[in-house]
Amino acid sequence: MAASEDEDDDEDISTTVYSSAGNGQSTNAAVGRPMVAAIRCTAGHLNPPQAKRCRVCPQTVPPQQETHVPRPVLGVLRLSTGEDIPLDQDVLLGREPKPTSQSIDKQHVLRLPSPGKDISRNHLQIRLVGWRVMVTDLGSTNGTTIRPPGGGPAEALPPGGTRLVEPGAEVTLAGVVSFIYEATG
Repeated sequence: MAASEDEDDDEDISTTVYSSAGNGQSTNAAVGRPMVAAIRCTAGHLNPPQAKRCRVCPQTVPPQQETHVPRPVLGVLRLSTGEDIPLDQDVLLGREPKPTSQSIDKQHVLRLPSPGKDISRNHLQIRLVGWRVMVTDLGSTNGTTIRPPGGGPAEALPPGGTRLVEPGAEVTLAGVVSFIYEATG
C-alpha cells in the first residue's frame, strides 16, 4: 500500500539523521539532559528508583537512597536499515520528517528509505519521558506495529496512538522498516 501523500518527493532511499533544537525543558545545563531520580545496580548501571533488577544487566538493585543525575542514554534503536540511533533525546522518524513545535527537547530526525512511499512523511515519534520510552504513531497512512519483548504477536498502534515500549520491543513502520529498542548502560 502506498501512502496517500504528495507524490512529488524525491525517491532517495538513503537513511538520513540530523538533530533539531527544540525549545528546551528543565535540564542540567552542563550536559543538556533532563535530571532524573536514579539508583545503581551492583555493576554500577543507573536505573529508575523502583527497579529491583537492572535494566541493562541481570544484577539485582540493592535498596539505597536515590540520587538525581542527568538522564543517561536510555538505549539504542537498532534499525533494519543498519543504523543505530542512541536514545539520548527524542526521535522523529518518517519518509520526509519535519520537526514540529510539539517537541520540547532537541530531537534526532531520521529520514527513512521508502521508495514506494509506504512510510508517511512524519510517521512516528519517540519521546523520552523520565526513564520511559514512548512511541506515538503520527497519524500514518500505513500504520505502525509493536511486537513485545520476547516475541508474541505484533499489535497495531492506532493512528495517533501512544504506547510505552520496553527494551526488546520491535517496532515496524508500514511493514517496511523496523527497529528494536535495546537498553544500554
